[in-house]
Amino acid sequence: MRIAYYTHYIGPKMNQIHFKDQKFSLAAGIKSQGIARALLLAGHDVTIYSVAIPIGNKDIKAFTEVEVFPEGKLTIKYPDLHLYSKRGPLNELRLHKLMRKDHKENPYDIFVYYNIMYGSCMHLNLFKNAIRILEYEDNIFNKFLEGGKRKLTWLRKIENRYVLRNSDGAFAVSMGILNDQEIKDRVITPGVINDEVKESVSSRINTISKDKPVRLIIMGGTGWDKGTDVLFKAMCLVETPCILDIYSNISLYNSIQSLYDTMPERHKVEFKGFKPHRELIQILDREADILLCTTRNLGVRPQGAGFPSKMLDYSATGRPIVSSELAMLDDEFNQCVTYYESDSPESLAAKIEEVIANYDNKVQKALALQQIVLSQYTIEGTSMKLQSLIKKLVNKKR
Repeated sequence: MRIAYYTHYIGPKMNQIHFKDQKFSLAAGIKSQGIARALLLAGHDVTIYSVAIPIGNKDIKAFTEVEVFPEGKLTIKYPDLHLYSKRGPLNELRLHKLMRKDHKENPYDIFVYYNIMYGSCMHLNLFKNAIRILEYEDNIFNKFLEGGKRKLTWLRKIENRYVLRNSDGAFAVSMGILNDQEIKDRVITPGVINDEVKESVSSRINTISKDKPVRLIIMGGTGWDKGTDVLFKAMCLVETPCILDIYSNISLYNSIQSLYDTMPERHKVEFKGFKPHRELIQILDREADILLCTTRNLGVRPQGAGFPSKMLDYSATGRPIVSSELAMLDDEFNQCVTYYESDSPESLAAKIEEVIANYDNKVQKALALQQIVLSQYTIEGTSMKLQSLIKKLVNKKR
């Protein structure tokens, strides 16, 4: 079947020509690529339509590139783009015209669209005769801003109602992000383990020593929503000497700088900056003792905010993970991860100490989790899940 996939993906040609000196979050692009490859593996013809990301302050003429994978050829199309802040609506309008032209000339059977956004709302009606599948990554009502705030909630409600009413199915990242009344037909796709991860991890049994600091690693953003303040407060309560490595291309936000300045001398905090994805996974495999995910629960229903994409990368390393409850997935997954409660620094500190005190047992659970994700959440495993949903939706439409 022919699939149009709307996502803010950046292909290798776009990246090389226009973004080679830029450092930006890779998580969404890696997942989009994995979803596209899983659909190719299932035998579909996939074309990504993208407005890229608004950085670089430049104009780009429309072009098409083709990325070749073992599963097949992935076509990526871009309209004329103004990569400046606040030019998003104009870029979406140009993408809309490009999709309308292509769909009229050679109709698509399926439209997959990333998240509930104004772009999704704008493009949905083009594909009213196709099967429409929402790829739901981040709850539209998440409170990302410091203090647990959300702007323009009234507009989010309109967008949410429109997209859910016009979606036939969903690729959802967590169990609670949608319910049966919103979209009944869905599969859980928390992320995709790609070749870079599979080729960079080992199944060695890691150990720690009382004579050396325990190395904690966290990657991703450092904003309020990522719980960096919770982590720094927790580190003041952890008695075991640790090295905390932070891999991020984003500096600390102002209100937690003072927390960093009061870090106890027994700990060492190192900011490692941006690393390419493959290199970062190799570092986790080589150096990490414990991996951390402190993303806040963001003020929505349990397991309803989303699922941190780094958790699958973490899980593939076979290292113990201490995480907020946001990253809960299913019983099989959850029993292998150590979760702390309610964005609590005290609970986080206690769980870090618990993992250190029971390290060998926690490593065995982490290695069990590694086997789970390397079988269920690879491109092959994801392809089977996506194809099962597509067959169900095709039969219902018939």
